[in-house]
Amino acid sequence: MSSVTFDEGGRGRKKCGCGVYVPARCSLCPKCGRVFVSRIAEEQRLARQKEQRTAAAPAVEAESAPVEKAERGDGREILLVPSGACPVTLSGTELAEVQAWSALVCDAVPLRVSRAAALQYARQFFPPHTEGYRAVREHLKRCSRLCEPS
Repeated sequence: MSSVTFDEGGRGRKKCGCGVYVPARCSLCPKCGRVFVSRIAEEQRLARQKEQRTAAAPAVEAESAPVEKAERGDGREILLVPSGACPVTLSGTELAEVQAWSALVCDAVPLRVSRAAALQYARQFFPPHTEGYRAVREHLKRCSRLCEPS
């Protein structure tokens, strides 16, 4: 153990939590007794702890998983931000047209469609800040086929 400490940093010195600088190869602070551990050793220690926690965690029963999926939906993932063109064309802003369009979109997309995704699709037909878009946005609130992400 080296008892050399420095008051200011420099090449080959590392700072301890107590405020002194010790030689870079020193593994123990002579002033406060802090043990310096390499980053690699710390990562390995954390990985071992994680493995121990996952091994000690109780196994989840297979019977409880379908109940959770039934409560949350049909098991499909939720589409929050669509990419590409809308698979179905929206031609009008009436409530019946928007509801029929949302049902067709839900059938055409393999994921559950969120209201935000439906609004993104609607922007392809009606620019934002127009009366048509505002009407579609209000009608989408009444569409039961769309899911609201939780």
